[in-house]
Parts: sequence; structure tokens; C-alpha cells
Amino acid sequence: MKIHDIHTEQKNVVLLLHPMLATAQMMQELLAEPMGNTFRYIIPDFSGHGEAADSDYESAAKEAQQLSISRSRISAKFSWHSEHLWVQ
Repeated sequence: MKIHDIHTEQKNVVLLLHPMLATAQMMQELLAEPMGNTFRYIIPDFSGHGEAADSDYESAAKEAQQLSISRSRISAKFSWHSEHLWVQ
């Protein structure tokens, strides 16, 4: 997995997770860019996708753990709201 961290100077964080057959670049172009540069965007390329296309797949649990470690580095609070994950 490769984690893209965009606009790191911003305080409010948006975590964008791509669906199957998509990439972090697609999420950046379709969502982050139209939303503007007022947010920090964390956009992972999961194993087998985008810039992580050649990486070995271990498990969804391992990639979730890597996101959790990244979360602690950015000091963000993640919470679930309905079917969406909000970062505060």
C-alpha cells in the first residue's frame, strides 16, 4: 500500500478510500481536486492498485493497520457516521 498525503499544512483531514478497480489518483482527480485545497487528504493506493500495483497483497487487516499507524502520525480523530468515515 502507498499512502498519498496531500496538502499536509491543512488541519482538517479527509480520508478517501478508493473502491475496487480504482486508484488514489482517481480519487484525487474526482473528489479531492473539486473539493479544493482547504483540506488535507489522505488517499491510500491499496495493494494491486495504482502506485501499489506491484506490491504483494498481505491482507485487508494489514492494510487497515497501516492506515491506523498513519492516523496516529497525523493526530486525527476518525469516527464513523452512517456509512461514511469522518476525520475530525
